[in-house]
Amino acid sequence: MIELLIRAGILVAVMGGAFAAAALTSRRNPAVAAMPLQPGLTLISGPGCRLCEPAVQALQRAGASVVVTEDPEIRDQLGVRALPTAFVVDANGAVIMRRSGRTVISDAAALAAAADGS
Repeated sequence: MIELLIRAGILVAVMGGAFAAAALTSRRNPAVAAMPLQPGLTLISGPGCRLCEPAVQALQRAGASVVVTEDPEIRDQLGVRALPTAFVVDANGAVIMRRSGRTVISDAAALAAAADGS
């Protein structure tokens, strides 16, 4: 019986760690040496991005003023691996919020609020 409880506890810990790691990587705010983005909300897009237009619409519905760029040099410099990726940059040039993929749409209100306060 105790062996079964230990195995269940290990399984729960491993699953919890996996979910936490996935949540942190999709909502990370990386340190970028020289921020190529202006303060405010910027959406990084690219060719063939199916979620980019719905992301822009969701951000606009949330009241955000969003700048969209498809510059591949900016994508490389910022380490963007998923499209769309939204960045909120404050007046000091620091990234205060970043979302990638579907989280741009689901967190549109939070992105708009962060951009409004930046």
